[in-house]
Amino acid sequence: MLEQNMSLVEIYQYYLNQGDPRVRNWMLMTTPIKTILYMIAYLISIPLIKKYMEKREPFKLKGFLIFYNFFQVIGSFYIFSELLIVSYKSNYSYVCQTVDYSEDPLAMRMVSVLWFYYISKLIDFVDTICFALRKKTNQITILHVFHHLTMFPYGWIGLKYVGGGQTFFLCMLNSFVHTVMYAYYGLSALGPSVQKYLWWKRYITQLQLLQFFAVMTHSIINVYVECAFPKAFSLSYLIYGMIITGFFINFYVQSYIKRMGLHEKSALKGESDKQK
Repeated sequence: MLEQNMSLVEIYQYYLNQGDPRVRNWMLMTTPIKTILYMIAYLISIPLIKKYMEKREPFKLKGFLIFYNFFQVIGSFYIFSELLIVSYKSNYSYVCQTVDYSEDPLAMRMVSVLWFYYISKLIDFVDTICFALRKKTNQITILHVFHHLTMFPYGWIGLKYVGGGQTFFLCMLNSFVHTVMYAYYGLSALGPSVQKYLWWKRYITQLQLLQFFAVMTHSIINVYVECAFPKAFSLSYLIYGMIITGFFINFYVQSYIKRMGLHEKSALKGESDKQK
């Protein structure tokens, strides 16, 4: 129990000690300090690279982008498939699943793959760096930076305290969506000969939105049913889902619905001009 006269350092140490002892000595898991430092470095790198690139030609990075995106496809699919297989073998419930903190082989396999999920959120920072080096600043939106910046510490918190249980559902869906998304970007990096067949970009955003609605529904169920999984985490998944869904809906409307309307108006104007 927390005492009122505890110092901030003691409170910090108290909550740190509440973490899963299985992951205490794993890479980056002892304290959140390195995770926070990586976040700060990520934020600082964006304006620094933009400044460096001001008077320079954008990097092509074609070879690297092909490698990077297909590496992400393999990694994301591995995490997705592992979470699906382990949850199935462990007979996980989609309504209420508590965290197994034991060192049972399946429980350890689950927490291990969730560590890979956490690390994948660090690797995702490379997306932004590539955009900056290629001078694709229109891609470095508030949504893009917010999503990348928040998912990394969220991954640390989830792994530190609830490595398994209800958490698997969010991570499993997110890894599947990333498999599809990075496959698209990997194919796009191959050049114009392949890009002309990539008509399905907007459906990736729809898939992302479907993912968020599924996670929010899953979290709402957990909040209202009797379940030993910490409700604070389910509420946080729900609140984060609502925030990021708002961002993505706005992105979808601006990128596809409004843009489509402008293209249709432009086409109609062109037809009208021809008839004059």
